[in-house]
Amino acid sequence: MSKKNNILISIFILFFPFMIIVFTIVDFQSEPVVNYDNEKISMKAPLCSEESIYYSDISEIKYINDLDYGEKIKGVFNKNYTAGWFNNAEYGDYYLISCNDVEDSRYLYIKSNDKIFIFNLKTNEVFSKIKQLK
Repeated sequence: MSKKNNILISIFILFFPFMIIVFTIVDFQSEPVVNYDNEKISMKAPLCSEESIYYSDISEIKYINDLDYGEKIKGVFNKNYTAGWFNNAEYGDYYLISCNDVEDSRYLYIKSNDKIFIFNLKTNEVFSKIKQLK
């Protein structure tokens, strides 16, 4: 192998882990985002891939008064919000976005295509759109 190739490989080996660390830090510091349009709700939690709920796929919507988060699978739990994939005995694996500074402890439960999504009521303005579209 030539010296030039050895240098390129060395640079890649040093640079690649650095980029992974930088992207992880940037993603970890981001906040959860919930957007909606006329056909779906899209959400992105730090350290998780984006998820979408199509209105036509929703099979159940209900309010939950109390929620035991259970175990975090991936995502973020900090003083401002809790977001990502969690697992508990009652719902199994579920996607959660919850702002921690909300006085009302009720949550909105949505089941869509065998996936469960749970939000606290601070994101209620997004879900008022569901009532308008159905």
